[in-house]
Amino acid sequence: IDKKLYEFNVKIANTFLKRLVGLMFKKDANIPLLFEIPKSKNRIRSSIHSCFMRFEIVIVFIGFDNKIFEIVTLKPWQYYAPKKPAQYIIEFEKKEFKKYNLEVKDIVMII
Repeated sequence: IDKKLYEFNVKIANTFLKRLVGLMFKKDANIPLLFEIPKSKNRIRSSIHSCFMRFEIVIVFIGFDNKIFEIVTLKPWQYYAPKKPAQYIIEFEKKEFKKYNLEVKDIVMII
């Protein structure tokens, strides 16, 4: 079985304010932003918006089993709620996301 292994640095948004602001008002985001989501059965707590964004973002939703279960692209001023609650969410600037070959069902280790 071929396994992909990628290691990359992220900024961490682990407070309400950091999660609220995310990448808003930034000119670019060459480092992905990792959201640690408080545990909840409510998928709306894992929702993302791109209000006040200056660029397209790719959102990677990671479940409680550390598997990517959804990847979506948002243009500025959009809203998205995933199919189920996420444990982690990673926001990438679209052009930066292309560097990684992340796919649904990949396992992500957060260390």
